[in-house]
Amino acid sequence: MSEEREIGGHTFRFTKLGYRRARGVLVRTAKVLGPAMSGLSTFDTKKIADADFGSLSGVISAALDSLTDDDLEFVTQAFGECSAIKVGDAWAPLADEAKRGVYFDRTGLGVYFAWLRAAYEVTYGDFFAELRAAAKSKPGGGTQAQ
Repeated sequence: MSEEREIGGHTFRFTKLGYRRARGVLVRTAKVLGPAMSGLSTFDTKKIADADFGSLSGVISAALDSLTDDDLEFVTQAFGECSAIKVGDAWAPLADEAKRGVYFDRTGLGVYFAWLRAAYEVTYGDFFAELRAAAKSKPGGGTQAQ
């Protein structure tokens, strides 16, 4: 089953990564983001207007320090294998790195990162929904990032 999304004036089609590939992408992502996420323990999402964005920028900076081009290419390739962009009346697969580069050169980095986010949402949306539900069901859950 596929899902279509409009991103930056372009239509993309996504299918979920298969079990093995999704597991590999999640592990790779967690290794990059996990250590950086520890900085969110004091970031209260319910008080976002008063939140310390300095700590959030530190988390982002730590994640970027850990991120390598190989990590980003691994994730991009994985999601490219299960997505396509609409070109005219046809769908152009994003599995080939060279073609993917042409499309994202045309659409821009904002569309590229929005595409990555959408691909994560399609593949892991149900997983994270379950985590949120479990966190909210615990006493005091859901007020701070853990």
